[in-house]
Amino acid sequence: MAFTFLFLIQISNIYIFCIFILKLIYNNVIIITLGAYLTLLVSKDVSQEEWDPIFKESVKMLDTFPLAMEKTKVIKGYPFNCLVKAEYKEGSDHWETCGNYDYMDSAETQYFPRYLKCYDGVVSDVKDPLIKRYDYRIDNSFYVFGNKIQMCSYGLYLLAIAMMVEHRLPGRTYTYGDIYNPQIERAVEVANSVLDYNISLPDNFSLEKLFKRINDFPIPENDKLKLLNSEARFLWTEEEWRFIEKNFSKEAIDSVYKAKPDFASMEQ
Repeated sequence: MAFTFLFLIQISNIYIFCIFILKLIYNNVIIITLGAYLTLLVSKDVSQEEWDPIFKESVKMLDTFPLAMEKTKVIKGYPFNCLVKAEYKEGSDHWETCGNYDYMDSAETQYFPRYLKCYDGVVSDVKDPLIKRYDYRIDNSFYVFGNKIQMCSYGLYLLAIAMMVEHRLPGRTYTYGDIYNPQIERAVEVANSVLDYNISLPDNFSLEKLFKRINDFPIPENDKLKLLNSEARFLWTEEEWRFIEKNFSKEAIDSVYKAKPDFASMEQ
């Protein structure tokens, strides 16, 4: 009798798990769930006046998306940490989220600042935060988000918000992390579904845009090519290779690539 009871409980747990997985697949969450972390870099050159409408837009997205935050509630005299719908409290210096309210999964708390006064001053002559991907010690930007996502499904919505910020501040923001192209493409679609305007894919999906940003950096030519190669999210073709040969010296190309890439194998 006890064995039968335990067996039925196990079957019930498997059934619930399968329903959960099917729900994730239906909502396209499994495909677009991010990895361990996501970071948005914002240049210290950004003024509070520029940031105000961006923060307002982020609150609109926060209210629309199923984002959750932790809140302590007292139930029958005992305090419990609960997940509640994330919201911005007027007058606060940030909003925060730690998970997905629909699926009740959570990870580390992520913060989006209301004010930039604590980030005043540009130490570096280069205002583009992308250069921190070359040398993280360059002090020209501040971090938004950055804590571990741990494959929690709220990562998609954070990425959508990051894509909105990149669109509003071209050349002065940069998003990176444990993310892949389909996740970014899906995040842009999610952002466009709630915004009053359409945003496009970030600069690293375009060789010309990425090159334009990196080419202005005061770093050696071969390091520019290494950075471009590491941050590129576009599909490499013969056309992109001809662009590289046109804009970089043979010495720089030889230092980064031991041989010409096999484009045929890349497209498979």
